[in-house]
Amino acid sequence: MKKTIILFFLLLLANRILAHRDRTFSFTFDNVTVMFHSGFYYEELEKAKIAGKAVAKLSCIYGFTENILLHFEHDYAYQKESHIFFSFGKPYYKWKLDELVFHVPEHLTGEYLVIRQLDSIFDINKTLKLAEYGIKNIGFLRTKNFQEVKLKEDMGAPDSFLVRTFKSLDIKEINEILTTELTDKGKMVLQSKFYKEEIIPQTLSYFAQNNEFVVFLRDRQGKEIIIDTLPDIRFFKSLNDEYFFLFTSWGEFNYYATRRLPNTLTADIIPNVKIKGIKNDLYKYISVERKSNITFNIEHWGVMHLPKNVSIFSTEMKEIIETKYEY
Repeated sequence: MKKTIILFFLLLLANRILAHRDRTFSFTFDNVTVMFHSGFYYEELEKAKIAGKAVAKLSCIYGFTENILLHFEHDYAYQKESHIFFSFGKPYYKWKLDELVFHVPEHLTGEYLVIRQLDSIFDINKTLKLAEYGIKNIGFLRTKNFQEVKLKEDMGAPDSFLVRTFKSLDIKEINEILTTELTDKGKMVLQSKFYKEEIIPQTLSYFAQNNEFVVFLRDRQGKEIIIDTLPDIRFFKSLNDEYFFLFTSWGEFNYYATRRLPNTLTADIIPNVKIKGIKNDLYKYISVERKSNITFNIEHWGVMHLPKNVSIFSTEMKEIIETKYEY
């Protein structure tokens, strides 16, 4: 019977893979390895890279040369409870479904200061606090016997669960770390500029600084002209390097239209445009297309059972003028 159940779930997983496969992206910044696991591209990936750069700079300031792993598992579909796992040692965790057991990630060798975060939104300041504690207390962490924490997920059939086991400090200890202030060295890193990575430099972009996102224009000489500061960025869309949409949540965005003047570059800004009917973040991506000189079509593609949300934004009215749902 157990073999039958295992075969059933292997087939189920195979069907999921054929339909859609989550991916893990990996980046290295000096002694810091960033792993980001998600099903689609989200701006949270850019935050993970920024966090990696910030932790690498923090390591340099402290003269810390041990390996650090920042593992971000993006909960883009369910928004379950957030989890943080913090440890030092081999970077593996155990993944078990019935009799199938895996140790991941298999490609990393040696010992790491390991910070794992399972969440739908990632905070750079929080990651810096955890990293600074680890750097300052590495001697204590080397000798620490970490507890094993298990996450158990119902796989939809009787007595069949996906169980993942992580080594970690106790959650109370982790929460205490998060309530402490960064040291002057940590604050120095937080005050630094960390830019969004671009394949091709765009007229409008942003950098993270002081746990905010600073939006700037880049003229032909490369000079930065700061035009806005946002508390968060969830989605970024550029149309022909002329019209830009920065979503601070799935249901609210700022619109920017660039204009070149004789001696400078500027932008018309329509801030805080709200879209009705967007009550949570369970969307796999947003598409934006220009419909006319004054209107844009904005589509939110849902995950799981959510319908597609289709809205029309008018730059003349400076608001959403129509919203409908498609199943």
